[in-house]
Amino acid sequence: MFKKWVSRYQFVAVQVFTLLLLVLLLNALLSLFYFYKDQQLKQTNPIVQKYGREALRSVYPSYSDQEQDVLLTETWTRKQQYESFTGFKEAAFKGKYLNVHPAGFRMGWQQGPWPLDTQYTNVFVFGGSTTFGYGVADTETLPSHLQRLLQKQQPGVRCYNFGRGFYYSEQERALFEKLLVEGVHPDLVIFIDGLNEYAQPEPEFVEQTKALFAQQPGTLFQYWFQGIPLSRLARSLRYRLLGISPEPPEPNHSCAPDSIQQIHSRYWQNRKLIEAVANHVKIPCVFIWQPISCFQYQPKDAFFLTPQEANDCYPGCGYGQIATEWKKNADMDNSLWLADIQKSRIANRYVDKVHYTSAFHAEIADSIVSNLTRRGVLNQPAKK
Repeated sequence: MFKKWVSRYQFVAVQVFTLLLLVLLLNALLSLFYFYKDQQLKQTNPIVQKYGREALRSVYPSYSDQEQDVLLTETWTRKQQYESFTGFKEAAFKGKYLNVHPAGFRMGWQQGPWPLDTQYTNVFVFGGSTTFGYGVADTETLPSHLQRLLQKQQPGVRCYNFGRGFYYSEQERALFEKLLVEGVHPDLVIFIDGLNEYAQPEPEFVEQTKALFAQQPGTLFQYWFQGIPLSRLARSLRYRLLGISPEPPEPNHSCAPDSIQQIHSRYWQNRKLIEAVANHVKIPCVFIWQPISCFQYQPKDAFFLTPQEANDCYPGCGYGQIATEWKKNADMDNSLWLADIQKSRIANRYVDKVHYTSAFHAEIADSIVSNLTRRGVLNQPAKK
């Protein structure tokens, strides 16, 4: 009887061991496959795959197809990096068209030094991915255009692009305070908001952070398992065979007046806090409400946003309401409403659904400089 059980055990053990070896071998082969695939994706322009080459040629007239691919691959294949206090930042990056300093700002035209040099008038620009300049080169971002224009009036100006993907007023306030605590003292701060106020009810990656802090059994194992090749294959097959996407569904946003008002109240409160801090440290500040592609914008060629998508665009329902609030609540001396700057203009001003062309960045920068000039912010003696 004992020999019989030993024989059965040996048979099962051999089968399990063989199965384990096969699984490991399959996982190893899939590792090579996904490594090659991931390397290919890092060299693939995702925007041309989504919208087509004709659309890109229309908004990048001075770029060859190959140059477009390099620019947009650099834009969309990067990752965010952990940062204390704010949660995350744009990771340091060196590319042909896109470069991010380890301190978390994007490099720009005639970029000023870091740490700051007090001989210059240092301007910090905060915002989301539109301010960062997704889809345009370092020298074509809003802060780069802003610096060109400001230097015509005051040669010692240096702009720092602290725009970051997903950021809205909550995180911009945190970043501003973090920099001050670290001893960084700019001479002027500009906050550009609008789009992400509606897209980000909470900071990006908050669900992942909650899961880690909850320390639920298997949380770390789950993150590890999701990354192994066999798990990636299973999700891919599930999507192809059952039509169930491995990606989480898009959040359901509400255009109900109460929901919109809650978003606006958060913005106004963050703005008051920023103003209080800026006034305390004697730093002038400017607040700008940015244009978006689904508010008072009807381009001749709808390459990126169909009329139906523009009509159903979630942030659009909030823009109409905040226009009234802006006139009522904003201190017009440090506020600039640019949401309708594109009204009645048919030229394409976007490189995708939400991000601006270089020409549109320049137009926005020109409006900002006009506002600063009117306020007399730049009529200060040049630093020596």
